[in-house]
Amino acid sequence: MKNFLLFLAILAMTAAPAAAVAQNAPYPGAYSGPAFDPYASPEALGQQMGPQQVPFPQQMLPQNGYTQQIPPMPGGINWNSFMAPIGVTPRAGVGGLFGEDVGLGEGYGWSQAFMPLFQTPGMNLTYVDVQALKYFQQTDAFGYNAALGHRWFNVARQRVYGVYASYDYQNTGDFDFNQVSFGFESLGQLWDVRANGYLVLGDQEQLVSVENLQYQQNNLVGTANYLDAYSGFDAEIGRNLTPKYPFAALRIFAGVYGFYASNGDDLIGARGRVEATLWDRVIVGGSIQCDPEYNTTANGTISILFGGGGSGQCDCPTIASRLGDPLHKNRHVVLGDRQENFVALNPTDNQPLQFLHIDSNAAAGGTGTFEAPLNTLTDPAASTDIVLLHAGSLFTGQAITLGADGQRLLGDSAAIRHTAATQFGNVPLPRANALSASPQIDLAPGGGPASSGPGAVTIAANNVEVSGLTITRPQGDGIYGNAVTGVNINRNTISAALDDGVDLDGNVSGQIRNNTVSAGVGGSADGLELETFTDGVIDSNTAIANGGYGFRTASFTGGQFTNNTATANTTGGFLFTNASGGTISNNMATGNGADGFAVDNFTGGEFSTNTASGNGVFGFRLGNLAGGQFNNNTSSGNGSFGFRVSNASGGLFSNNTATGATIAGFDFSLIQGTAVIDANTASANTGNGFNLNNGFDTGTFSNNIANNNTGQGYINTLDPVGATPRTVTNNTGAGNAGGDTFNGP
Repeated sequence: MKNFLLFLAILAMTAAPAAAVAQNAPYPGAYSGPAFDPYASPEALGQQMGPQQVPFPQQMLPQNGYTQQIPPMPGGINWNSFMAPIGVTPRAGVGGLFGEDVGLGEGYGWSQAFMPLFQTPGMNLTYVDVQALKYFQQTDAFGYNAALGHRWFNVARQRVYGVYASYDYQNTGDFDFNQVSFGFESLGQLWDVRANGYLVLGDQEQLVSVENLQYQQNNLVGTANYLDAYSGFDAEIGRNLTPKYPFAALRIFAGVYGFYASNGDDLIGARGRVEATLWDRVIVGGSIQCDPEYNTTANGTISILFGGGGSGQCDCPTIASRLGDPLHKNRHVVLGDRQENFVALNPTDNQPLQFLHIDSNAAAGGTGTFEAPLNTLTDPAASTDIVLLHAGSLFTGQAITLGADGQRLLGDSAAIRHTAATQFGNVPLPRANALSASPQIDLAPGGGPASSGPGAVTIAANNVEVSGLTITRPQGDGIYGNAVTGVNINRNTISAALDDGVDLDGNVSGQIRNNTVSAGVGGSADGLELETFTDGVIDSNTAIANGGYGFRTASFTGGQFTNNTATANTTGGFLFTNASGGTISNNMATGNGADGFAVDNFTGGEFSTNTASGNGVFGFRLGNLAGGQFNNNTSSGNGSFGFRVSNASGGLFSNNTATGATIAGFDFSLIQGTAVIDANTASANTGNGFNLNNGFDTGTFSNNIANNNTGQGYINTLDPVGATPRTVTNNTGAGNAGGDTFNGP
């Protein structure tokens, strides 16, 4: 209502001169001069109206710095009620930017909260302005701004000045960017001036993607796509085109901007902007900007404010009321896309990755580049990082040795994609040609059966990788190494070796994964033979129909031996001569000649959740159980014994299950020392559930279950329980044809 009355008063004052002239009888004290400026000070109004018609004979309110007071106007309207300072009150708002801006591909919406902290109404204001942003371009992109500012009204200059500092955050959905912004503003009746600075914090660039990878000579080249965050500034000057209309303002602005990134192109351009404010509640605007990088972009904005509004002096708009104007700055972090061509570097020495290309189908006389590959296997120089055997190659009667630390021998094929460590992390290697088949090494020379190297591939250094090869009929080992650490042997197929498919002598560590070894010739031809494995992972390998064991390890002291499968190997599935540490779990032995799993000496570590089925004699054969945990293993349908333990002198043997054995589910020759045999289950064996033979003086045998075996549940040929200090408790049986109870108690 006050705003409406003030509007009527202004209309009356501007209409009074015309009325007075028409009637030639002005009311006492009426103003008959030119139209006055409602934003002007009383002194300025006095100068406009003339010395005889100043309607302000008394002292003004001291908060404004004015020196006079306004008397009641005709009609009873009291100016003092309008001029009483009421201060800036909190408000909220919503809005949106639609279109493009500098460093912004698409617009965003925002919500806003403006909160005064401290103020002298009509004179100064300290405030916080917090905004939350939701970007339109990406559904998961968002941001926020948190600004602290201070403004003050200069009575003498009739201007509002302000400074602020803001923390700005932007999340693109993939990356985070942070900046601080700061600025100065000078707001008046006719002219506004603003200047803002932006300083990016933290990472100024993020790698978005690597593309266009291709081989060139002996190198790998490509294109890196970056997203850069820009620091910089913008400044503008604007004019109010409607100063005579107190409740609406139309302003136009012209400005410049400059933004800079450490590696990106500079963004220097000009901007034009228009802004219309209606009743301090709705702000509509638009801008056009142009720079050499983004060319011409344009956008429109709308903001709707709720709450107390920006009136800082009174219920009518004055210059001081601009203490509560919305803060104007970039809400977003300026971002720019950048592409950069590169040569892939080896991250260990920051030198270009060196490739040696070998293709049996290439013309003779090649130099080993991608454009001119070698056509025979050649031992690489120490400077070579990756030897790439091209798909579709067949190398007959040839072998290769890797003699430098960190070298990689990779077979290109349609089925296997390799990666390489670069300055950008791991990147996928491109195909060398369009052929599908992995490169094959056939009839490689070797030492024959029971030899120790060389192999079709010989590893003679540490941290060497061999991957993606097909090796057939090697005349010794398929892959051989001695006392090498950090090996990585993966996704190879080896068949019909005269000796072992993979043979690693000495102390070995590393990763051996996803290899298939089959049809090794003769009793000494194991699928995978390790002398001493100290650390690493042996996982998801398959050994089929080899003449010896599928997997033979003389000493397993640490690491993980998991998810491997041995099927139809002549001697047995898995043999561990000594196992003293690490984890052997989730392996499967099926249909092997004698043993599913054989462990001659188990002194430590964990042997668990392994499965043996359909093996010729033993599911699990343990020579000496002296420590560690042998738990949760399953034997089913093995020829004679599910589990046979020659000497249990320590460790925990528990929760194992045996079914379908012809002599006994569990057979213990000797139980002594601290061995604990607990909670094992023998069921549906065609022989006995548990055989306890020869000696059981100390140790614990408890909580075991024997059900539905064709023979007896428990066969105890030892002294009666109680004759020696052993522990036998809570062993149960049911449905056993030869009897259910443990013999003795």
